[in-house]
Amino acid sequence: MKNPCAYILTNKEHSRFYFGYTTDIKSQIENHSNNYCEDKSWPKECKTLVYYEKYVFEGDALLRRDAMTKSSLNQIVKWIEKMDPTWKDLPKYWLT
Repeated sequence: MKNPCAYILTNKEHSRFYFGYTTDIKSQIENHSNNYCEDKSWPKECKTLVYYEKYVFEGDALLRRDAMTKSSLNQIVKWIEKMDPTWKDLPKYWLT
């Protein structure tokens, strides 16, 4: 079953961001953790999942990812801090 998501990864210093979309968030995050990603623009140090949004349709997740890449840093930080003000690595809490 497909579960489209748009998501944001960051590095330990929260100084770089990667915006992605997938239909299988658990597998995608495991791939990032294991230094594998088909997208060659993915910075390998960005492994911490700090934000995600679920969608019904894959196209909507893709459009959202594209919109997130054009957003201001201030807006990105607001989204992340609304979901989790501590910027914890979310999979440690819900991907078991």
